[in-house]
Amino acid sequence: MKTKQKKKELLEQLQKTPVIEIAVAKTGIGRTTFYDWRRDDADFAKAVDDALRSGKELVSDVAEGNLISKIKQGHFQSLVFWLRSHRDEYSNRIEISSQLKHVREELTKEEASLIMKSLEMAGFSAEEIKILVSSMSGENDNK
Repeated sequence: MKTKQKKKELLEQLQKTPVIEIAVAKTGIGRTTFYDWRRDDADFAKAVDDALRSGKELVSDVAEGNLISKIKQGHFQSLVFWLRSHRDEYSNRIEISSQLKHVREELTKEEASLIMKSLEMAGFSAEEIKILVSSMSGENDNK
């Protein structure tokens, strides 16, 4: 029953302060114990994720509230930060997009030869190279 209560306290603390190091210290739970519980108890792991998400939302709300207060006080850096974060025309971001197309699947003989030489120079044995080459060409797919 004590473990269940400690887990509950820890989850409540994570909702207030979404930093594991601080939450375990405030509840008297060791970090190792916390990570053991998280690994071994799927329900607890999900509850931790939910508590962290909730806590981060709370901290973000407080931070935005403080930022808005600073803007109202005429704090220039806060104003610039807000505009850069919320308005594309003030941001320093560059958006890059691309589409990659797979042009060919087979290596040329020259490419295959270079790979073989590289593997030899890297210290692979002839048997290891044979296995790698056969796996790349799909010869082992049917075995």
